[in-house]
Amino acid sequence: MGRTHSGKVLVTGGAGFIGSVLVDELISSGARVRVVDSLLHGSQPLLSYASKPGFEFMRGDVRDESVVRTALDGVSDVVHLAAIVGDKACQSETALATQTNLTATRQLAALSLERGVRQFVLASTCSNYGLVDPSDEADEATELKPLSHYAATKVAAEAAVCELAQQGLAAQILRFATVFGVSPRMRFDLLVNDFVRSAALRHKIEIYHSQSWRPYLHVRDVARAVVASLSDHCGTNARPIALNVGDDRLNYAKIAVARAVADGIEGTQIVQGSHGHDRRSYKVSFKAIRDHLGFGATHTLQDGIEEVSQLLHDGVLVDPWSPTLENH
Repeated sequence: MGRTHSGKVLVTGGAGFIGSVLVDELISSGARVRVVDSLLHGSQPLLSYASKPGFEFMRGDVRDESVVRTALDGVSDVVHLAAIVGDKACQSETALATQTNLTATRQLAALSLERGVRQFVLASTCSNYGLVDPSDEADEATELKPLSHYAATKVAAEAAVCELAQQGLAAQILRFATVFGVSPRMRFDLLVNDFVRSAALRHKIEIYHSQSWRPYLHVRDVARAVVASLSDHCGTNARPIALNVGDDRLNYAKIAVARAVADGIEGTQIVQGSHGHDRRSYKVSFKAIRDHLGFGATHTLQDGIEEVSQLLHDGVLVDPWSPTLENH
């Protein structure tokens, strides 16, 4: 899309799986970037940006009001990625997840309104749709039915941002599809990446609820969508406050993802698992983001399978099974 951006963008959670890729996209688009991150998962993802012009880093927790007030000084836009992400991580730390995903979001959005930021972008998730009839596609008007604490905190955070938008906050909520691909802060607790790791290293994929549907999107395309949303800030009032971020071509049943991985990694066996309790299943429509931002995926599912497989084949990761490569 060739978007450019002027101004200084505050990215919370910029050392994360999406954030560390977004920083690169923003700098490439001409933006100055300030990252605030508690470095829960380490600083390694940001090291390559440390010496780049226009990059600033603040170590801090977004729950801390004094940190947030300082981080907002002189910024034009805010991309709020900082969160306890994923069902497992939120189940194990429910209070922390609520404080980070909801309370801190409300505080950051309120202070952004106070400071008059040009645009406030909240990272949310298509997981908010919960369970959708397989014959239907969820669009932005579909009722949100969160099935996990993670999704419940995101639904509540969306509501808080919408309330502040009614008071004048220029806000955009982006509901991301399930992300895959290689990032400086690598994660394997994401379904595509997890399947590739299992296939490449164990020659086996264990699958449960095989007919459950999800939309998928490469992490680089997620970052592109965020930059497009910021670059098109003048059109904020003309498009819905919430946008699904993905591509209709990347809606897949889990079994189709497993078969695509097995096709790409010779000798992979697909076996039926019995321990899964995740009932989520949702096809999602991405017509609105295509219509309003001209957005479409540039990476296919096969692209992601190949790059994650290559990463593992090359031995770049010292321990691909390290708990640090998952959110707990």
